[in-house]
This record gives sequence, structure tokens and C-alpha cells, in this order.
Amino acid sequence: MRAFICHRMSNGEELRAKLEWVESDLASAQKAAVEGAEALKLAEGEKELIRIKVDKLRKESKTAEVKLKEAEHE
Repeated sequence: MRAFICHRMSNGEELRAKLEWVESDLASAQKAAVEGAEALKLAEGEKELIRIKVDKLRKESKTAEVKLKEAEHE
């Protein structure tokens, strides 16, 4: 009977160790997910700023083209 109890205790310790490992792995995965979400937000913000700059440059380019054509016709 003692052998059975000792064996069960070692299984319990093994399970505790596995649980600690899994909890640690879960914490790492959650941290990575949060960091990834933050990086994605930053990238989306940068993308929006770039899109705004591109739109502004396109408008400026069209304005410059119109002015050039007007200057050529004068």
C-alpha cells in the first residue's frame, strides 16, 4: 500500500510540474499575443499616416500638373 501511495505522490508531483510548465507556456503565449496586438495597432496607425501623406502628395502632384499645363498654354 505504501508503494502505491508513494507512486501516486510522485505522479502528483509530476502533474504539478507539468501544470507549472503549461501555465508558464500560457503566460508566454498571452504576452506574445498582447505584444503582437500592440505591434499591429502601431503598424495600422503608421499605415494610415502613410495613406494620408500619399493622398496629399497625389493632390499636390495634380495641382502642379494643372499649373504646368496652364503655364504652357500662356
